[in-house]
Amino acid sequence: MKARAFKNLFSFFTKIYILAPSYAIVLTLLRGVSIVIPIIRILLIKSLVNEITFITNNEKESNYLWKLIIVVLVIEFVKELVTVYFQEMTKRCVLYLNKTQYPKLIKKISKLEFLCFEDKSKMDLIARVKKSYISKLISTFTTTLYFTETILSALAIIILICTEVGAWGVCILLASMPLIIVGQKSGDIIYQGEVEIEKQQRYLDYIEELYTSREAANERLIFRMHHKLDSLWKKSFVAADEVNLSMKKKVYVNMCRSNIVSFLGYAAAVGLLCFFFIKGLITYGLFISIIISILRLMYTLSYTLAGDIAEFSRIRAFVEDYNMFLILPEVRENNENIKAIDNFIFEKLEFKDVVFKYPNADEPILNNLSFKLEKGKRYAFVGENGAGKTTITKLLLGLYEPNKGQIKINDKLINEYDKDFLKELFSVVFQDFSKYEIKVRDAIELGNRKASEETISNVLEFVGLDFLYNKYDDFLEKELGKLSEDSIELSGGQWQRLAIARALVSNRSIFVLDEVTSAIDPIQESEIYGLFERTSENRTCMFITHRLGSTKFVDHIYVIENGCVSEQGNHTELIGQNGTYTHMYNEQSRWYV
Repeated sequence: MKARAFKNLFSFFTKIYILAPSYAIVLTLLRGVSIVIPIIRILLIKSLVNEITFITNNEKESNYLWKLIIVVLVIEFVKELVTVYFQEMTKRCVLYLNKTQYPKLIKKISKLEFLCFEDKSKMDLIARVKKSYISKLISTFTTTLYFTETILSALAIIILICTEVGAWGVCILLASMPLIIVGQKSGDIIYQGEVEIEKQQRYLDYIEELYTSREAANERLIFRMHHKLDSLWKKSFVAADEVNLSMKKKVYVNMCRSNIVSFLGYAAAVGLLCFFFIKGLITYGLFISIIISILRLMYTLSYTLAGDIAEFSRIRAFVEDYNMFLILPEVRENNENIKAIDNFIFEKLEFKDVVFKYPNADEPILNNLSFKLEKGKRYAFVGENGAGKTTITKLLLGLYEPNKGQIKINDKLINEYDKDFLKELFSVVFQDFSKYEIKVRDAIELGNRKASEETISNVLEFVGLDFLYNKYDDFLEKELGKLSEDSIELSGGQWQRLAIARALVSNRSIFVLDEVTSAIDPIQESEIYGLFERTSENRTCMFITHRLGSTKFVDHIYVIENGCVSEQGNHTELIGQNGTYTHMYNEQSRWYV
């Protein structure tokens, strides 16, 4: 276990030499210079004190003394220069990594399977890695350099002491062991605390978003939400603060205990040096230089080294998270399969006895669901909220796989198709469609990067946004939203029409509208479905909804109830059955009068 942890740490440390080799080499050389300086300092102080003692006892002047003083000052200047330059190069390295590696991390996250974003533990893992990747990458590198410098400097000083006083110098190293052990334990405590705090931090970030976001501004002011938000924020903050205080208390208690033991050890080491000096075993200069070195060593081994080891423990835990993040399943791009869609002719789609249960759910959301779709026909899937209608879309897109049963496209099992192929087959407009605050052209071309300006213009006319095209000069180059002064702010209905335009321009085999009218009034709903009635002729379309505005112009209706098809037929046939559909229609008919 320890060998694997060490291997993971070493692998993470060496990444800098691959990702930022120039910075890594310079930083390593700077720390190498820092290793030599403490040894030179001891020897210089020893010579300086001995020279001063000699001059004092013999009452003579010495040019050698001034040379020693100048060299000591130069060494201290070099030490400070190395420290400052190391810090500056570290900052530059961080900027470089943020520029070159952070985008790759974001790209990795964007390619993760949909399942990862519906699992809370995986979302927490992603949040921790996203927040700390660059900082931990540089921290691993610099901490390892500092740790190596500390160990080598300490060993060199102890060897120097041992050459004068024998094996008693090892006592100084032994006196530091309690703090080193505690440092490792403290690192584990701190990281576990940070994991718990991160869970609360995500909620705090969400509350802060409600405080400041434009989307929540109206309700925030109307309902005076700040009182409730204050309460929620304080509750979460207190929970995070309690974890933080508990963590610091444990670390503090452990450090106090080990400090007492280490102090006694260093006191014994200093006592031994006094004994050696009194007995004449070491010179006055060596005695002073070793005392100074012991004080420096005491701080270095007791705090710096212990702190490095604590940081290593935190990094080790992060590296485990990072390795788990790396193996999260990704959506693999396959350009060959994407090209194959150009020659693909959709004929039919079939669900046969499909059973699906969401991870961690108690009951299946789909239970022996069966239905068929044929080319060029329009279908409506209706039912109450929670009946499983949207789950059908997720299965079709390959976001999930059924637990039982079969899904076939052109008599071929859906899992035999590449997921990229499936996504090129369907064009979907979701209920919670995204409002991309980018250029109009870019927002539409997300559906089809090869769409011509003529195609885009025709689609905008189809969806009723052509008046904007005529109103603004160079409309396609205008920014959407409120990110810039000359941006165009669309209404809710216009944003929705733009999302539909994006779906239309993709020109894919099957169109899916998933609850797109659930948040608009019946008049707008009628306009949207009228739009799709005109533009969906000879196209295979799926309208997934709990509202029945689309059902009169579709060819076939499936009523989804308890995870399966309870009724099917066209509008007239279903009204005649006097079942669930009839009940829903009677309940909603007043909306459309």
